[in-house]
Amino acid sequence: RGLGMYIHESMNFVKIDKYSQTTKDIESLFIEIHNENYSAVVGAVYRPPNGSLQAFTTSITNILQTISKSKKNAVVMGDFNFNMFQEYKNSSCLKRLSSVMILHLLSP
Repeated sequence: RGLGMYIHESMNFVKIDKYSQTTKDIESLFIEIHNENYSAVVGAVYRPPNGSLQAFTTSITNILQTISKSKKNAVVMGDFNFNMFQEYKNSSCLKRLSSVMILHLLSP
């Protein structure tokens, strides 16, 4: 279990512990990259295939809302382990997650 990121040694970064978590439903790692002209939050997210989609959606929604309130640039990527084209029609969790991502200008 666990996520990792490769970050070039010339980059200044800080791990953001409040967004980084490892549970049976979500694994996430978030950092803030910064230099004198630019900063951004970068996140890697993974949903274990047997994890609760509802718990995952709640966790990632809370993280995205908090990042959005900070008004920082953000890039979030990962493996959510669901087929949006197939499962989306029947899942209120996926509809909620898609809405939250679009609201925060992230593309599902």
